[in-house]
Amino acid sequence: MERLYELHSSGRYDLIVVDTPPTRNAIDFLEAPDRMADFFFSLGTLYWFASQETYDVAFMVAGYMMLSSLISYVKARAEGLGVACNVGLLARPLRLLLFALPLFIFGLTENIWVFRGALYLLLVLGVETLAHRMIVIYKGAAEKDASAAADEA
Repeated sequence: MERLYELHSSGRYDLIVVDTPPTRNAIDFLEAPDRMADFFFSLGTLYWFASQETYDVAFMVAGYMMLSSLISYVKARAEGLGVACNVGLLARPLRLLLFALPLFIFGLTENIWVFRGALYLLLVLGVETLAHRMIVIYKGAAEKDASAAADEA
């Protein structure tokens, strides 16, 4: 992404064509801005709660950031292997909504329990989503291996 930005800002080219094979690299490239925005949004929240010395919430936000990154990585890795992985209760739009809406309400009301409750829910549903996706990937990869072995025999 950084190299693409450098090429664009140099003004040397009128048109930049990005050609990637339809693999995990292309999917990672296309999803990178979403993951970066999610990360920086969460990082700002983490910084604010840490500066306010609300360390339990800051720790949960850090856990949410790691879990969110893992969920996205596992999905991208599965798609790179050719395994459909649209499972789990916490897809990215719901993840962002359950993070941003209670944070907005906390900003209006200064009731920390609204955001704390949402973080508890995010962490529980995030672990479920991660586990569910890993199980689906394991089963999908096993099926692909079995069908490849059957084709060879």
